Amino acid sequence: MIKAIRLMSVSTLGFVTLAAALSGAACSSSSSPTTTSLDGGTTKKGDSGGTTKKGDSGGTTKGDSGGTTKKDSGGGNSAAVMTYCTSLVAAEAKTLSTCAGGSESAWQTAVGEGFACTEVAAAVAAGRATFNSTQAAACLTALGSLTCTATTQPAACGEAIVGTVANGKACEGTLDCAASSFCGGLGGPKASCSGTCKARLTSGESCGTGDACIAGYTCSGNPGTCTANASLGSMGQACLYNSATKSALPGCQIGLACDLMLFQCVAPVASGGSCTPSHGICTPFTYCDGTSMTCTEQPGAGGSCGAPSGQDLILCTGLNYCNVASGSSTGTCAALGGSGATCSGVLGATQCLSGACSATDGGTGTCFAPCTAQ
Repeated sequence: MIKAIRLMSVSTLGFVTLAAALSGAACSSSSSPTTTSLDGGTTKKGDSGGTTKKGDSGGTTKGDSGGTTKKDSGGGNSAAVMTYCTSLVAAEAKTLSTCAGGSESAWQTAVGEGFACTEVAAAVAAGRATFNSTQAAACLTALGSLTCTATTQPAACGEAIVGTVANGKACEGTLDCAASSFCGGLGGPKASCSGTCKARLTSGESCGTGDACIAGYTCSGNPGTCTANASLGSMGQACLYNSATKSALPGCQIGLACDLMLFQCVAPVASGGSCTPSHGICTPFTYCDGTSMTCTEQPGAGGSCGAPSGQDLILCTGLNYCNVASGSSTGTCAALGGSGATCSGVLGATQCLSGACSATDGGTGTCFAPCTAQ
């Protein structure tokens, strides 16, 4: 039997994220990004003030004296939607690299894996969402002026792609649903591929897997309830675990790391810096090498990975997983399998690009797309 260990990058870093940008919020950026024209096909780089010819710092557009914006219908806008979505992926990767550390290219792979732009374009083409190219351009411009501590979105980003499916109607993802709603009832790789748009749950309401709370709240506890998000720890504050009360704590603010031996927020250590294994303070996509005692870049395909004695857990970067033989604690990074590729073991799904493996009871199967839309 083969075991697999795979890096799953989740953005929990205290600023607005990409997925939110495509369903009513936006990622932030600490520096001015290159802004791509969404209707003319040319690229214009914003100036030091974070503005471009497409719109001023207030999000208005050149020549739009009436306050109206260009709203595009579905179908013919796939290229423009893809341009907007991939630009958001690039902006989030740049922000994560700048604010949290780790290489921009590694973040771009991780962010892109987490949100498929082809599915965004498909939602617009099918009429489940509308795309507004003027608001999209203004959104990309506005992202250039946000800082690492930003917690609110530029207004334009919430108007760039808007769901059209009303509550109670069928949806394929939260992007399809109107503002303040989510697509409930979606299952895992072998469960339902469609759901129903529902209003986001408010403070104190019961919630479970697949539910979404209103902004500023998270489903937590057992049984779950929508609870206000706790403040992230600042430098020197306790994080993740309170040893006195034996209770969980939130993590640290973006730009800090939680020392897993001290449970205290500290400055992270970049690649090449000195470290001690088990503290977990190296920047994203690096680990503490127990031999050199320095933060080291995670390996790609063909590299050694796993949990060697005296070392931090070594995960694989990019679209790779750690292929570890039964009975061993180390393995080799291998490329994730596409549709039809062989996968096996209880963690077979982690060996597939789609996150879905047909294997049952730890046997051997093949990777497959869990929904026909994918």
